[in-house]
Amino acid sequence: MAGHTDDDLFIAAPFGLVWETVNDVASWPELFAGEYAEAEVLERTADRIKFRLTTAPRDGATYTWVSERYLDHERGTVSARRLDPGPFYYMHIFQSVTPAPGGVRLRWVHDFEVRPGAPVTDAQMQERIGASAKVNMRRHRDIIEAREAGAAAVSGAARPPAAQGAHGGE
Repeated sequence: MAGHTDDDLFIAAPFGLVWETVNDVASWPELFAGEYAEAEVLERTADRIKFRLTTAPRDGATYTWVSERYLDHERGTVSARRLDPGPFYYMHIFQSVTPAPGGVRLRWVHDFEVRPGAPVTDAQMQERIGASAKVNMRRHRDIIEAREAGAAAVSGAARPPAAQGAHGGE
């Protein structure tokens, strides 16, 4: 049996700001509510990020693994996977940032399978990831929309609608 989650959320901000923020791996300890203590970028090119994540302590334990993200800026999509699968046979993540009227839709899809003997089952991990995704997507939205409001206030004018083309008019 395998696990699957599919969550999405509207963010009232332009494509460029959302894309930049969600792919700024080094800022993930701030973006993900209590999930990560550290995010270290190991390698970065225009279309690939290899990084190490360390979780915030849970029950006195932390976990560390290496992942990679392949970025397709033009399509607004990311394909990611854990290179150190740990308790998983695999963990694949698809992310998309899709222009919509007045902003973008951010979508996260997780596909995974836990190994026998892991501390959780596929169903338990699916429930955990689904609940965490909802909390963290709202946190992403709140942080990004606050940044957008600050940028608009500094410029003295509203920014152009994000739905203009694949890059939000940027």
